[in-house]
Amino acid sequence: MSAVTAVGLLGVWSGSAAAADWEVTTGTPTAYDPDSRRYFDQRGDACVLGVDSGRVCFDSEDDAIYVRDEKKDGKSVTGYWLTSGRKGKCISKAGAGDWVYCGKNFPEGKAIDVWMEYNGRKYLVTGAT
Repeated sequence: MSAVTAVGLLGVWSGSAAAADWEVTTGTPTAYDPDSRRYFDQRGDACVLGVDSGRVCFDSEDDAIYVRDEKKDGKSVTGYWLTSGRKGKCISKAGAGDWVYCGKNFPEGKAIDVWMEYNGRKYLVTGAT
């Protein structure tokens, strides 16, 4: 499997990325489970694992952030991303067990960080656009 599936703690942002405005998008529900189709197995893909509240993944083929809510608690879940001086949030309001996606147009060949926040911690993984 070529997808990156590591978990880490997010550091402090610096430089122009810290000053950039957040791109906030409510995700569009998707009708299938990307995990069951091994959708996140392309080179550069990245998925955060080990967070009880949900999942966030980057798909390098379609430049999209995917978010899945894992808790049936009535709260939405947010996936965050940072690349090339841009940063954003993809919010899932689809409910527990469902995936949403936020389509983006990222520059090619750059590192991208995706993360989720849970219980005061940030879980981070890095992929490539």
